[in-house]
Parts: sequence; C-alpha cells; structure tokens
Amino acid sequence: MNDGTLLHGAPPNEDASPLGVFRVAPWVVSPVELAGDGLGIMYWRSFGVPWIAEDIHERFKTMAPPEVGPLIRPAFAVGLFPRWNGSAYYPTKIPDLIGIEDRKYIDHTATHQHRGPADLMRYAALVTYSDASDFGPHRMLSDTQRRIPSRAPDEALYALAQYLYSLEPPLNPNLSDPRISTGRQIFNREGCGSCHTPPLYTNNKLTLTEGFTPPPGHARALDIAHVSKGCGTGGGTSTTAPLRLSRRCSTRRDCRTISCRRASCRLVRKLAP
Repeated sequence: MNDGTLLHGAPPNEDASPLGVFRVAPWVVSPVELAGDGLGIMYWRSFGVPWIAEDIHERFKTMAPPEVGPLIRPAFAVGLFPRWNGSAYYPTKIPDLIGIEDRKYIDHTATHQHRGPADLMRYAALVTYSDASDFGPHRMLSDTQRRIPSRAPDEALYALAQYLYSLEPPLNPNLSDPRISTGRQIFNREGCGSCHTPPLYTNNKLTLTEGFTPPPGHARALDIAHVSKGCGTGGGTSTTAPLRLSRRCSTRRDCRTISCRRASCRLVRKLAP
C-alpha cells in the first residue's frame, strides 16, 4: 500500500524474490524437484507444447543457463509469473485472492470450479504437489518426477482455505471524492453491471476468448457468459473479474487474460492429441 503496509492476498507490486546465479529459481517454476534435468530441459517441461509444430519453447532444450536468465527474468515482472503450464513468453497475470470465497471459479482463467473449501484445498494440493502434466500421449514429466514425495495434511489445507476466505480489501480512501457520483452514473449508463454485477461486482461467469467454442455439454455444466473478449490467446476462457466499487477498493481487473497457451487455455489443452 502507499503507506507501506502489506495487503495480504493482493497481487504483488514488487520484484520477485532474489534468484540464483543465472537469475533463475531452483527447479525453475516447478513446485517439485525436477531430478536429473539440466536447466533448459526443466524449462521445456514447464512450458513445452510438443503437439504443436515448431513450438517456441523447444529452444529451451539446448539453451545454456546464461542464455535462459535474460529471457526468464522479464516474465517475473510486477504482477506476473511464468507459471507451470504457462509460458515465459506469455507470463500469467497473478489474480487477486481477496474475495475468493465468493467466486465460482479458481484462477484468472477459470481452470477449476470453486464450490467451497474442499475445491480450494484440492486445487492447492494439485498445483503444489501433484500436477502430472499429461496431455494425451505427451508426458511432460519422467517417471521419477511423477512421484509425489509429500503433501500438506488436510488440516493445513483447510486452514489455508479459511485464511483466504477471511481476507478483506482495505477501506476505500476516496469516499469523499466528488467524482464518485459521476463514475457511478457512467457505470450504470454503460451497462457495466451486466458483467460486473453488484454486490460482488462480478457475474461469476466464464468469458470466452473470441473464436473459441467450448466442447459440447460444457454450456450446460458451466456458467458461460453470452459475450466474448478479444484476449489474443487463440482460445480459452477467463472470468469476469470483480470490480470493488463500494466502500472498499482493490486493483481493478481488466477482464483480459494476458496468459497464453497452457495456463489460459486449459479447455484447449484437454483437447490436445
């Protein structure tokens, strides 16, 4: 915050933690040890899309560590992260965890349903300990790397979920600003509430990337908005982000996903050969 206090659950607004000698983290962006791999192969396992011809990430296999660092470092810019199943070329936008209790989907790109603490616990365990990264015949991890050495106990995962549910945005410091009433008029006039529906200022629906058609049956199982966004991802979904326009405030979300490929296109990934 401007006064120096730390706002828990908000996207980071500072550089990532100090990295190693080549400006990369241990095991790159994997939460588990990638035993037996050189640095370039680690990054290929993290980002590769082997079913796509001339995959841009194939070059990581032959990169020396000094070549990798300058490429990866910009992907750790403020508010971004080259996550596992994401891309260093298209880093993932880190979502706001404040208010997650009221959201029906997890991740900025709605990779998982969120119906309560059990779903949040399963998601935390999956992405931290046990993402197998199998896509049809393509196995991104070796047999050794697929073994799960440990995971947090259910009690710890439940405590984590309850903590995240407790997070609150800060009080809005601009309540006396005379422009608030004008902004409210614009919000109502432009129909912003059709997607950013009060009181949560989100309709909790999936927003499809322009040109992407979900598989048959998904429309019945999921809440899909009847609008599309020009996200530049080539396919996939995102969620309508909450706008905190009442007595509390947080960073506005722009409804676009700047994460391409594997992180933002999970539905596409499931259809991969």
